[in-house]
Amino acid sequence: MRLLVGAGGTGGHIFPAIAVVEELKRRDPGTRVLFVGSRNRMEARIIPAMGFDFRVICTAALPRGVSPRLLIAGRELTMGAIQAVGIVRSFDPEAIFITGGYTCAPVAFAGVLMGVPLFLQEQNAVPGLTNRAAGRWARRVFLGFEEAAGWFDHARVEVTGNPIRFRDPLPRRIAAERLGLDPDTKTLFVMGGSQGASAINEAMIKTLPLLREISDEIQIVHQTGEPDYDMAVDAYRRSGIRHLVRPFFDEIHHVYSASDLMLCRAGGMTIAEITAFGLPAILVPFARATNDHQTLNALSLERRGAAIVIPEGEISPERLAEEIKGIILDGMRLSGMSRASKSLGNPKAAEMIVSSMLKELRR
Repeated sequence: MRLLVGAGGTGGHIFPAIAVVEELKRRDPGTRVLFVGSRNRMEARIIPAMGFDFRVICTAALPRGVSPRLLIAGRELTMGAIQAVGIVRSFDPEAIFITGGYTCAPVAFAGVLMGVPLFLQEQNAVPGLTNRAAGRWARRVFLGFEEAAGWFDHARVEVTGNPIRFRDPLPRRIAAERLGLDPDTKTLFVMGGSQGASAINEAMIKTLPLLREISDEIQIVHQTGEPDYDMAVDAYRRSGIRHLVRPFFDEIHHVYSASDLMLCRAGGMTIAEITAFGLPAILVPFARATNDHQTLNALSLERRGAAIVIPEGEISPERLAEEIKGIILDGMRLSGMSRASKSLGNPKAAEMIVSSMLKELRR
């Protein structure tokens, strides 16, 4: 099989595509895959580093409202569409798979123009502009959240959850010991994404003195991102709380396995990962996310009892300390939220997506 993949801009678009490609290649090692993306976004670094073929096209985000930038973006997207048509002709894919973001728009256009079956995966409760437009021509639309179904033709929608790359997680005790943590102590994992989130980092640092009274009952793992790392390390050293602080965790699945409670953003892929591991969460949605999709993602979990939501503008040390203590020290509440989270996760989403694509292509 030959698969052309449009995925880029953010890790939230790139990693679901990689998860699906890896599942496809697991079933058929002879599968040929070509990724298409932008020269100056993270896909240009990540995808070749993982051993996948990658081609560059022109692309640009459409600005809000009318401005000179609209003409520039239109020119770039037109050039990108011409380049994408050339790539489709030369690679001759049997299917195209896109995960959203403006990088995918020229790829989807070229596929539709040339009659190549299009498959689409949407990570969030509110689809982005590219996926909303491309969904009209997709053979199948795979959703991370059922709330997004109203934007697409229901006959072609499948709610699969978001595909993640983690398989066969370690038992909690083994994961904790591998990280140098106490496997018998409740663990809070603070994460703002791979780049860190200053609002979460700063709030957590200010909360540490309020958690000192439970320092013998809790340990904290904190992924800070590079900018806030030194500040966070200093604060944790003064806190008296057992901790593990790093800018970034390469084997984050081990941290998930060792954790009991999350404090994090509410991006679609973050939620897919924590629910796959059955982790309850305190969610602080990114206030400037497109279409406020992180708030809607977070509320989806809160309605089902798997999380509590604190708007970014309302986060404070007092509120954060209250919520952390109220969940992590209450065994019944913690286990109930964990069960709710686990019920929403689907670690087999990539398998479901690949099976559906192959079935559709055989029709």
